[in-house]
Amino acid sequence: MSFTTNFGAGNQTIDLNMGTYGGTGGVTQFAGTAYSLLGLTQDGVAPGSFSGVTTQANGNVIVNYKNGQTRTLAQIPLVTFNAPDSLQSQNGESFTATPPAVRHWP
Repeated sequence: MSFTTNFGAGNQTIDLNMGTYGGTGGVTQFAGTAYSLLGLTQDGVAPGSFSGVTTQANGNVIVNYKNGQTRTLAQIPLVTFNAPDSLQSQNGESFTATPPAVRHWP
């Protein structure tokens, strides 16, 4: 296939050689010289589209795919504090521990 066009700097001829239909010459992603559709094998999983996100008790954020695969995307740091009433709220959804209140008995 050959055509001539002008991209602003004068006529230019462009030749495209797409190879022979059914052959391995020309434009291909196959590196061999012969191929057979019966010889194809798969060594991975089927493609899968996104189906949802779940979280686990340890803070893992899991992405789920429709082909049954899952991937851990992130982990949210989780902490258990013995005295939640002694936490002071900070900006950005964070907390700091406050000194324990001193209780005076009469």
